[in-house]
Amino acid sequence: MTQSPSWSASLRTADRDLVWSLRLFAAGSVFAVAFWSGYLWHLHSGVPAMLPYLSLIIGFHGFLRAASLLVPAATALARTWAAVRVTWRLWPLWRDLVMAVPHVSLAGPQLNRIQEVLRPRSPLTLQAHRQTIETYDALLVLQQYVRPDAYEEARRHAQRAGVRDDRLAAAALAGALGQARRAKLGGAPPSVARPLPGVVDGNPAALLTVARLWPSMTDALPRHGEPASPRRS
Repeated sequence: MTQSPSWSASLRTADRDLVWSLRLFAAGSVFAVAFWSGYLWHLHSGVPAMLPYLSLIIGFHGFLRAASLLVPAATALARTWAAVRVTWRLWPLWRDLVMAVPHVSLAGPQLNRIQEVLRPRSPLTLQAHRQTIETYDALLVLQQYVRPDAYEEARRHAQRAGVRDDRLAAAALAGALGQARRAKLGGAPPSVARPLPGVVDGNPAALLTVARLWPSMTDALPRHGEPASPRRS
């Protein structure tokens, strides 16, 4: 069976949008051929029972041709929605960290995350990518203010608070990071960086999990020099 030019062209490109547009266009062409073949047969044989099926076939043809044109728009919409989700969920963590380490940020936080989403100062996809990188850079700087036992202490606190096992690492990271942030803002001198587990190369999914636990864990540990809160029996 000979392939249509659109389908053949889709096999020679790595652009996923173009691939799907061409393949949907090719599928629409198949329905167009089926429609005109059936219509010519109807004119030749005069079989009226074919007309409802021909209407259905041409409807599929129109749908697939429209879908082939909408693929880039649908992809752009999906990317924008993903960027909005990252910006919205990451914002509290990003805001607090870049306020403690302002030199890692190209643009400071706006008043709230609603403005950050509705009035972005750069394209949303670029903004989400930038804020992810800035959050990770701030995390690296704050490792110089992490106490030796902070991560394990935050993990124990999260366990006592009932945090799910699959989120304990992120909760421990959020707690240790929150304590280090307060130490930095309080003027504590930096020391040798203590790498914190749980985030590898600024993994957006890992950072979003930390951001989700940030409000409940940011003040879980005492400030440097303060005694730990007594445990409840």
